[in-house]
Amino acid sequence: MAPPIGVHRLHGTVFFNTGDAWNDNCALSWGICGPLIGALYTLHHTRLLVTRQSAPGLCPGSRRRWHGTDLPEPRRFILGSAPKIWHNHDMSTDKPIPPKRYWLLAWLLTLAIIPALSIYGRRLQTLARENLDTGLLAWLIATPTLLLVFAVLLHQVRRGNYRQLWHLSWALALFGLLPLTLPAVEERLHFLVFGAFGLAAGRAFPIWLAVFLGTAAAGLDELLQWALPDRVGDWRDVGFNLLAVGGGLLLARLGKR
Repeated sequence: MAPPIGVHRLHGTVFFNTGDAWNDNCALSWGICGPLIGALYTLHHTRLLVTRQSAPGLCPGSRRRWHGTDLPEPRRFILGSAPKIWHNHDMSTDKPIPPKRYWLLAWLLTLAIIPALSIYGRRLQTLARENLDTGLLAWLIATPTLLLVFAVLLHQVRRGNYRQLWHLSWALALFGLLPLTLPAVEERLHFLVFGAFGLAAGRAFPIWLAVFLGTAAAGLDELLQWALPDRVGDWRDVGFNLLAVGGGLLLARLGKR
């Protein structure tokens, strides 16, 4: 009987199960990871911008007062820096909410997801394969993903901003194509979550602290997998985790420019 879906390790050797299981893994990974990629992109690029067409003294779409007199020009480009003043308010105090608070919440979320995937990843993979139509799910995710990429490229071309487009190309290759080479769904999810961890840490903390936290998380996660009966930690996984964290940190640094 063929081994179950995913990656199989025996005495330190990695075995890959190909065929229908591999196809199911690819479709399922896109189905699960696609929304995460979209959420990361939205979190990194969406912001409320004050333009010169906005009503003086008011935030767009809000009747609350604007704290300041200078209205900055909008700066919209791929991996571009967010405005220095965050145009959102705490409803209780009516004070601007700093953007680092959002990144800190995102970092805490990824910090909780990483060990959860190590503990429940195999069960999640089995449950998803038994209850989801992977082919249809892959199409539902691939179509809006392609439309999103096309819309971003069209937006940049229309604005005449070509310098930042190459960042989109390597980011999609790193976080969109490389995870497909990993044999198990939980490993692909791990890669994307570690990328999100690096991105959030790079925006929420100083770079030296973000590098330390990313390195520590990559190592401690594999130690946890060594302790689990259905998982096996190895140096290869540590390397992939560090690669994902490094990509996320690079995106964070580019976003601060």
